Amino acid sequence: MKHLLKGNQELSICQKQHVDDAEMSGISAKTTVEMMSREVGGQENLGFLKKDYQNYIYRKRMAKMEKGDGAAVLEYFQKKKEGNSSFFIQCNLMRMI
Repeated sequence: MKHLLKGNQELSICQKQHVDDAEMSGISAKTTVEMMSREVGGQENLGFLKKDYQNYIYRKRMAKMEKGDGAAVLEYFQKKKEGNSSFFIQCNLMRMI
């Protein structure tokens, strides 16, 4: 149970590589966690929770996003709105730490 304490939950380098490969192949998070669980004899032996997996993917995607990506997405949605008067955009700004 020690490995499930918050300070001890982290994907190993090997697990991160496994996750990266699965994501590039288009395999869902649920399927990947289930597959990795079977390899180690159960989810309790993984050393991380599904939320840790999701956080890793989220941080990786945020780090990969370039500075101009947000502006490009906003421009895309504005063009969509010009072509369709019923198109609606709701933006929530979030400060990244």
